[in-house]
Amino acid sequence: MERTKVNNQFFGKAFEILVVETLTGKTPENSVLEKFSDLSDIRADVNNFLATFGNYKNVEWCGNHTKSAVCDLIADGKHIELKYTSSGNGTYYNTTIYQMIEYGFDYRDYMEYFALYDGITMIPNISVNKKAGSPVSVEDSFYIRNNFPDEYEFISGIEKRCREKFVNDLFNYFSQNFNVFIDFLNKMLRKETKNGLPDTIYIYNYKKKETKVLEIEKILTISQHLELKKTTNSLKYGNIRIAFGWQNGNGLNNPTIRIFID
Repeated sequence: MERTKVNNQFFGKAFEILVVETLTGKTPENSVLEKFSDLSDIRADVNNFLATFGNYKNVEWCGNHTKSAVCDLIADGKHIELKYTSSGNGTYYNTTIYQMIEYGFDYRDYMEYFALYDGITMIPNISVNKKAGSPVSVEDSFYIRNNFPDEYEFISGIEKRCREKFVNDLFNYFSQNFNVFIDFLNKMLRKETKNGLPDTIYIYNYKKKETKVLEIEKILTISQHLELKKTTNSLKYGNIRIAFGWQNGNGLNNPTIRIFID
């Protein structure tokens, strides 16, 4: 299997499974490994990672319960999240951009203002749903990107202006209402979950062959004396980056917020 953006999820899941298999001698029940004709590179990464991971006796994989699980595995009672990346620390948290409605910012208003919907309907046999979070379905997004590259480039250009305006408005609002920003940041770092958070995040960079460890307790300790900054597509506060983007085609399907710990 080739390492692509689409396939990253399978490589990450295979890494988790092989970590547990190596630690316990048992392969968790999951069909992901069947997608690979050769696992030798991932196994080599697992062995390299485990050399610094620690000597745990009781290990349980939580990967088949992704919606309710706090972490990827539990090792001697410690809740651990694993990330298998080529650069950076991976995505800390991913959620819908419509979380910002709570603060008065609905991204659909920006898509309407900049005529994004009109740009999409220029494509034959494509209709948009202005009430939905995504203008088109995943299938229609794939169809547009693969069959109408020039039109998709035009749509992406409109969406770029939407996002620049959206991020600039958010920046101005949060700069003037700093306590509200800190509350928002707390929600994002705590992932708005009732299930709890992992104790530790282990990030293995398969290009550098290096492991980095993030302790959740330190992540949740937010200084209120830093400067809020912005880029074209993100807000930045210390080592925390709040990026706004799309999961399946810019301006087409699933606008998101991604939290990164840089």
